Order: sequence, then structure tokens, then C-alpha cells
Amino acid sequence: MSSTEIRNSRPTVLVTGVTGAVGRHLVDTLLARGAAVRARPGVSTSSSMPPWPPACAAS
Repeated sequence: MSSTEIRNSRPTVLVTGVTGAVGRHLVDTLLARGAAVRARPGVSTSSSMPPWPPACAAS
């Protein structure tokens, strides 16, 4: 993969703790900037995952 292809590729970012205030804001910001996001809730959370667009895959 060339450096041009790397710069032009869409990054995928793993964010943990997405049910918290910081994680939720971070996912929204990353999606707005065009990143693909894989999201995981925090370890000790009972909150449900927020509704994000398809670019955000929950795991």
C-alpha cells in the first residue's frame, strides 16, 4: 500500500466506553470527520448503546 493510499483510506477507530459522556462525544466527532468506528460499552455498564449511523459498528 502506498503512502497516498494510506492517506486516502478511511480509518477505522475502536472506541471503548461509548455509553459514557466522553466516549459518546468522541464517537460523534469521529463519525463527523468520516472515520469508521467500532464501538464497545464500558466493562461495568448497564446502559444500552446509543443509536449511531451504520458507519459505527457496535461490538
